[in-house]
Amino acid sequence: PRLLGRCLLRTGPSFLQCTPSFARYIGSNFAKILQLPSLKYLCFGGEPFPDITELQKMLSGADRPAASQLCFYNFYGVTE
Repeated sequence: PRLLGRCLLRTGPSFLQCTPSFARYIGSNFAKILQLPSLKYLCFGGEPFPDITELQKMLSGADRPAASQLCFYNFYGVTE
């Protein structure tokens, strides 16, 4: 996951779908990914969506203006 985090920083995706545990695992690189101007959509699935406190913690290392432009989606459902 750390290598993938560095790859995401290099390529600048516009859409990212991952599990919340993946976001936690890549740590400080995740805050940097959230600052990418290209990133428009962040979708969490495969696990319950993080509660607001955890989501704020993930965003705490990110630049607020860039992170405020993100659209968050919860792909976790009763079938998972």
